[in-house]
Amino acid sequence: QSARFRGKQLMVNFIFTRCPVATMCPASTAKMMTAQKLAREAGVPNLELISITLDPAYDTPGVLKEFADVRGIDTVNFSFLTGPETAIKDLLTQFGVIAQFQGDILQHTLTTLLIDAQGRIAHRADGSQWEARDFVQKMRRP
Repeated sequence: QSARFRGKQLMVNFIFTRCPVATMCPASTAKMMTAQKLAREAGVPNLELISITLDPAYDTPGVLKEFADVRGIDTVNFSFLTGPETAIKDLLTQFGVIAQFQGDILQHTLTTLLIDAQGRIAHRADGSQWEARDFVQKMRRP
């Protein structure tokens, strides 16, 4: 998988498919879809959008595929990834995302990142009040 993303601009967020709060993961996924569309219209090359699950125990590759299919997401350059819980926890720590279960409820913060082709963070938005066009404006064009 990682070879697919090397040397690309990456727009990354962290979600989970069972998120019940409309203004959190569902809103974030909708904005990622908007960014994908706007970036395509703007001719942004080498862009991959990645949503990483906060709930790897439940969000298997099959669950994530169904999540994308139900929403009509174009997965040509929009991936939904899971992995070992320890690897995901390391990523969350690296990006300062807080995610912990309180009973059956996963309490989490929202972070969306634009990582440039050199692996540097080019733009970051915390919470769900960001605009897709702000990310697209920061994406490199040819």
